[in-house]
Amino acid sequence: MFISIIIPAYNVSPYIEECIHPAFAQTYPHIEVICIDNNSTDDTWQKLEQLKQQYPQLIIDKELKPGAPAARNKGSG
Repeated sequence: MFISIIIPAYNVSPYIEECIHPAFAQTYPHIEVICIDNNSTDDTWQKLEQLKQQYPQLIIDKELKPGAPAARNKGSG
């Protein structure tokens, strides 16, 4: 079974590393980690780009529509 860990992010620059590191520390081998930056106005996106260098398998994307519903519906259209 393949497991996806999906992390929505909005202005969480001080905390995003604390969220990403444990996701990659899982012992289950069949995971993907996806982080969607939901139009942050801080440096969350820059930190995600840095984390992508540390974890090349990290999938990052930007959602330009604000709000949780936009992030939640990312894959539906």
